[in-house]
Amino acid sequence: MKCASIIALCLSIISCQGNKSPRTLTPGTDSCHYCQMTIIDERFTTQLVTEKGKHFIFDDIHCMNAFVQETDNSSLEIAAVYLSDFANPGQYIKPDSAFFLKGDNLRSPMGGNTGTFSNKNSMLETQAILGGESVAFETLFYPSP
Repeated sequence: MKCASIIALCLSIISCQGNKSPRTLTPGTDSCHYCQMTIIDERFTTQLVTEKGKHFIFDDIHCMNAFVQETDNSSLEIAAVYLSDFANPGQYIKPDSAFFLKGDNLRSPMGGNTGTFSNKNSMLETQAILGGESVAFETLFYPSP
């Protein structure tokens, strides 16, 4: 699947009406749908929710990206994408209202090293401490090999 297709899919997902709510996670118990690692750091978690209400939980935006690339997206019927607010772990926001900070010092579970923030000030405060660069949601997806 090409990068443009992934971006188009994600943009269409965030514009869907009637989105399902994110699920409350239990760190130490829930695991990533893609890599099967136990979720420990809720600051980086993401969720895809289908039209039927099935939740796909990921420990890192990197795992969500890989899952989307490797899955037949037409069969998923994704209703919503949720990303944990780095500054308020467990509070979920949608990509179209989020700010993204990517940098090696964020050290996410699977190397995506991207934090999502509900407001720009929180992102800038974290950036002042950990460095990194502000990025657009669309730039977080890489083409499949």
